[in-house]
Amino acid sequence: MYSIGDLSQLGGVTPRMLRHYHALGILIPAEVDDSGYRRYDETQLADLLRVVALKGLGFPLGDIKRITEGDVSPAELRGMLLLRRAELESERDEADARLRRIETHIQRLENSMTHETSQLDITTRSIPGAHLAVASGVSPTFDPADISPVIQPLYPRLFEALQAAGVAAGGPSIAYYDDTDDGAISVHVGVPVPRAVTHVPGVDIVDLPGIELAAVAIHHGDMETVDVDTTPAVFEWLRANAFRTTGYSREVYLEWPDDISLARTEMQFPIEPDRRA
Repeated sequence: MYSIGDLSQLGGVTPRMLRHYHALGILIPAEVDDSGYRRYDETQLADLLRVVALKGLGFPLGDIKRITEGDVSPAELRGMLLLRRAELESERDEADARLRRIETHIQRLENSMTHETSQLDITTRSIPGAHLAVASGVSPTFDPADISPVIQPLYPRLFEALQAAGVAAGGPSIAYYDDTDDGAISVHVGVPVPRAVTHVPGVDIVDLPGIELAAVAIHHGDMETVDVDTTPAVFEWLRANAFRTTGYSREVYLEWPDDISLARTEMQFPIEPDRRA
């Protein structure tokens, strides 16, 4: 038989963790004497290695106990593994997106240090209203990393609804945002449609108001870098020219090719003169 020290070394865990597994009923020693000294049967090494493997996959201890006790069928375990795989893939995608944004931050900083920063062309003009077919979702924040997974599924939903209704888009797609009652962000994606269109099943028909005065700039590339490449420069320009924003920006997707680095998005920031300046 194994002592708790021997089993901990063979299994690559601490004695404290073995005591924790005992308390939870995940791995119960074969013997516990009157002094509380634990001994494990040789077959329990395989049980411990299985627990360690499941823990390494990210399963919570409650699920591990069910699995080791045989309360989970092979079909259910397969479903749990598929779900865990999907969770890890989502975490990986989020990490990849953050890495891309970090690289953009680094590049922007290096460019500014070597005086290679490109000048963003910013203009002001009024933005006309639009009659749109719109699909909507909710994001927890206005951070591009949170917006992206919400906004992406809206496009197929919108265009599938238009195709089913036989309605053709009348221009590039537009994204706009507003606050929800509970502090989240409503995300809207729309395309212009003829004024005669008043109903499309599965999406909303919205008359988006115009913007009396907007600061307008073209963002190049992936929208996940907009708060690095474009938004800071616009806000610097607004401060320098005594303006302030009055709401969330709108995005008009002028070009969105397969090569995302060639994408062009017109950013429209509603503004007004800053009387405090």
